Amino acid sequence: MNFTNKPIHEEIDQNIKTTIWCEEFCSICNQTKLVSRTVEHIEAGSFLILKLPMENQYILPEEFNYMESKYEIYGAIKCLYQIENVKKYVAYTKDGCAWREYLDNNSKIWQPDFSSCYLAFFISS
Repeated sequence: MNFTNKPIHEEIDQNIKTTIWCEEFCSICNQTKLVSRTVEHIEAGSFLILKLPMENQYILPEEFNYMESKYEIYGAIKCLYQIENVKKYVAYTKDGCAWREYLDNNSKIWQPDFSSCYLAFFISS
């Protein structure tokens, strides 16, 4: 296989949407449940920055440890390389006190165990 590294802006269409799943406390039902939010991709170097619809702030992955509780952002996606038309991504998610990487060969779905992780990513084509 031929592996190529290209800038993220050459690989990703800005119109691609991402759905993130996160835990939120429901005051009506008095329990924590998983909810989905659609976020937009904003390019910056090799990382995609996630922008929450309710906030006018762009958070870089390096700032997640400091900003995550305020903005409820738990992950980032990085494009590693492209093989022909198939892209390879890594998702960084918050798991306790450590960052973990989730690799997916089809570059479509990450489904971490929700008992230990806060969210999964879905990249629509």
